Amino acid sequence: MSRSTTRRHYASAIIGKTVANVRSLQPEEYALMAWLPRASLPSTLIEFTDGSWAMVMSDPEGNDSGWLECGESDQ
Repeated sequence: MSRSTTRRHYASAIIGKTVANVRSLQPEEYALMAWLPRASLPSTLIEFTDGSWAMVMSDPEGNDSGWLECGESDQ
């Protein structure tokens, strides 16, 4: 997926926000989502200073946890 595609989907929700915390979901949060915690498919919660958050999921319906791939731009 290109950066421009990703930017279209998530830009308005996160650009300009300040990250307060990044952590793995807790067992009770997995239960709230009706997910089974699995070490092989962790989910990451990004908490922003304004109280909003972003959660990594396997799909838009929230069918399971997912993986967050990170990298650095070479620009």
